[in-house]
Amino acid sequence: MNEYFGRDDTEGILCADASNAFNALNRRTALINMRYLCPMFSIFLINIYRLPAKLFLYNGDFILSQEGTTQGDNAAAPFYSISLHPLMTDLMDCSDFQLFYADDGAAAGKLSKIRNWWDRLCARGIFSKHRIFLMVQT
Repeated sequence: MNEYFGRDDTEGILCADASNAFNALNRRTALINMRYLCPMFSIFLINIYRLPAKLFLYNGDFILSQEGTTQGDNAAAPFYSISLHPLMTDLMDCSDFQLFYADDGAAAGKLSKIRNWWDRLCARGIFSKHRIFLMVQT
């Protein structure tokens, strides 16, 4: 992003933080997509995530974890990252440059294109409007 911000044709950069992204991941859809995006890894993920996990409470009761990834699971970050591929592909034509890392996304280019990128990202419902910042070239 540093390189793109310094270019003459870049008007700005918008950075956004996804709201509770790792927990909000639609597990069922992500597992189906993983079979096409990363078939070998999907076998492992399906064995781990196809059934809800029991999360035990202090009083002996439990709740079921049915969505998202499991905190502390070594496969959680790659699972989430690869699951973003369809979103990134859908947004490819919206900005001059985009970058995603974990639950953060950024776009650089003309302000009109960045606005289009942001609108399409918000339509997906995973990014929080109060955790964004826009840097504009002067």
